[in-house]
Amino acid sequence: MLLPDTSDVRRVETVNLNDIEPAHAPERWGVRGLLEFTGATGSRFDNDFNLVRGGPQITYGDWTMFVGVTGGIDGAAPTYGFSSGAFYSFELERLAALFE
Repeated sequence: MLLPDTSDVRRVETVNLNDIEPAHAPERWGVRGLLEFTGATGSRFDNDFNLVRGGPQITYGDWTMFVGVTGGIDGAAPTYGFSSGAFYSFELERLAALFE
């Protein structure tokens, strides 16, 4: 009886899929809503106004991205507007370590 040649057999490893972290772990993502009423009063040139701002803030790790709309309520406020931007949060100790 001839036995098969086992010199070219490669070892197969099994991987538990629960041990693999996804590229973007869901716990790092977050969404929150922002609603703000703001204004100014006592302006020297009578530019008093009231307005409302709102929109979502999307967080991923240390980053926060936002988009929003603005609507004037009364006074010298703009009738409408749009804003967007991003923030990066960091610890001062980590920043200072870059310059040591």
